[in-house]
Amino acid sequence: MDVRHLRYFLALAEELHFGRAAARAHVEQSPLSRTITQLEDELGVVLLNRSRQGNTLTPAGQALREYAAEILTSIERARRTVAHIGGLPSLVSIGLADGLAQPRLSMLFQRWREAEPLAKLHIRELPAFEQHEALQTERVDIGLTFGMSQISGMVVKPLWSDPIVVVVPRTHPLADADVLTLPEVVGHTLVLFHPRAKPGLRAQLDALLQGLQPKLAEPADTPAGMIAKVGAGCGLGFLDANHGRTLQRDDVAIVPLAEPKANLTVFAVVKAGREDKVSSFVTRFIALAQSFA
Repeated sequence: MDVRHLRYFLALAEELHFGRAAARAHVEQSPLSRTITQLEDELGVVLLNRSRQGNTLTPAGQALREYAAEILTSIERARRTVAHIGGLPSLVSIGLADGLAQPRLSMLFQRWREAEPLAKLHIRELPAFEQHEALQTERVDIGLTFGMSQISGMVVKPLWSDPIVVVVPRTHPLADADVLTLPEVVGHTLVLFHPRAKPGLRAQLDALLQGLQPKLAEPADTPAGMIAKVGAGCGLGFLDANHGRTLQRDDVAIVPLAEPKANLTVFAVVKAGREDKVSSFVTRFIALAQSFA
């Protein structure tokens, strides 16, 4: 076994789907499948029950999943320890999911650099479906997201919320409205986010639309993609006001939603029970972020 094989297996163990696991591991499906078969041959056991109804881990596969996470975590801890002993500054790794591009984030990162010069920020963008594994194996210390599909072993803390706005094609009759009510919006086709690409955004918007039955267009994978589809006339969309200002385009109008409790919340996600040299920095970073609410 090598580290690459363990990463591939862990991706499959979490996704239980070869196509999604391959996308998550940034590899073609055939090499991923061959790797799992090689692991099974090397260990002499079946790791995955494969069927048309879906894949499930065998008891041996479940055991390897736990060991793989521990091994990858140990490698990350060793890397950081060696770097620290070698005199490199402490590193706090931030995982940005959901296409977060709010100006508030840039302000937060700048404020952190001023307040904590001994702890360098490493900011990496990653798909929402990679965040759980990255936090679990400590490749990232803090995940910033609109929400995760998996939260087992994680602590989720709300940071700030922004009002929901409606994204409307500039040529649409509602584009000139000062505000829009939810019934007015739901009467038109909506462009929501794909639940796999943006699980947190989709979950928060589904909660807003609970009990309603809007007509849905093909979902978008990113906020920018949603705005492009709205601009093309595919429907109306929802976004937080902060991103609405950031991604404003001439072919769409951003109209406030007249729902006083309609907000989209950004969360910080951290690994539960983690206690190491980075933990105190993580606590202070979250406190600083919450001060931006």
